[in-house]
Amino acid sequence: MKLWGVLATASIWLVLSLSLWVTGSRPAVIVLAGIVVVGAALVVSVVDVGRDIGDTGWSRPHITNRPINGDQRVTQLRHQMAGARQTDSTELHDRLVSLVDDRLIVHHGIHRSEQPLRANRALTPTLRALLNGSPRRLGSRRTLDQTITDIEAL
Repeated sequence: MKLWGVLATASIWLVLSLSLWVTGSRPAVIVLAGIVVVGAALVVSVVDVGRDIGDTGWSRPHITNRPINGDQRVTQLRHQMAGARQTDSTELHDRLVSLVDDRLIVHHGIHRSEQPLRANRALTPTLRALLNGSPRRLGSRRTLDQTITDIEAL
């Protein structure tokens, strides 16, 4: 403890002792001195530790699996796609193809199996890749996002 700390502690003890003596409380001066010294030691310790704390230089690792403000539907599709890879399922691909077929029929009156050339003209390159690609590969997050956008635009 530096000189200013000792002087501040002694001043606090003196003010407390005098104010208690003036009010007629008959203070136990030694006990009061011990309480003030312990309190001052705590304050000085906290201040000293606060000065010596520095940046460790450790940065939080960047999490790449979770999109920042990404489309929640794409995130759910990615989770389903990861599960499909583990179980070797094509269910997600089949659902997306079914959605494309439904949108073609409802909005364009085109049956893909009956009018393949006309259906191909209505499809974007992303949707054509979905329909003609492997049912086990759905691509990246960006591809899934574009696939959803294109299905909605049909």
